[in-house]
Order: sequence, then structure tokens, then C-alpha cells
Amino acid sequence: FTDQNHERASTVSLSILVTIEMFNAANALSENQSLLTQPIWTNIWLVLAILLSFCLHFVILYIPAMASIFQVQPLTWGEWQGVLAWSF
Repeated sequence: FTDQNHERASTVSLSILVTIEMFNAANALSENQSLLTQPIWTNIWLVLAILLSFCLHFVILYIPAMASIFQVQPLTWGEWQGVLAWSF
């Protein structure tokens, strides 16, 4: 890997992990019911925590100073579609 390819691969991997963990948190909303029977907005604190987590992740990715510190690169829409596909 070159440095740029390494950063891109690390960024995609990190984004997949963040997304999987947010889906996992949503899935843990209830022990007995799925998200199909109990909507996620029944726990507004969980929704806010997930939104805050994604906002912080976006800050790391799309603010150049933070991206430099964390050695990540901004993802394209196509890469985000791949992240979402792999996270399900």
C-alpha cells in the first residue's frame, strides 16, 4: 500500500466498524423484540447517541485538521454505499 491507499483502506475499515456498532446498538434496543416491531425512536437517547457518534465520525473524516491527526481520508458517496452494504 502507498500511504494514500493505506489511509483510504483504514478509513473505509473504520467507517464500517463505526456503522456496524451503531446498527448493533440499535439492535440491542430490546431483548425480546426486533426493530421491525419496536421502532428505534422509542428510545430517543439511543437515537441521539447514534447521531452524535456519526457526527463525530464525520468531523474526523471531513475536517482536514482532524483527518490529518487521525490519518484518514474523506470518503466518496460510492465508498459510503460500500460501507453501508458491508455493515448490513
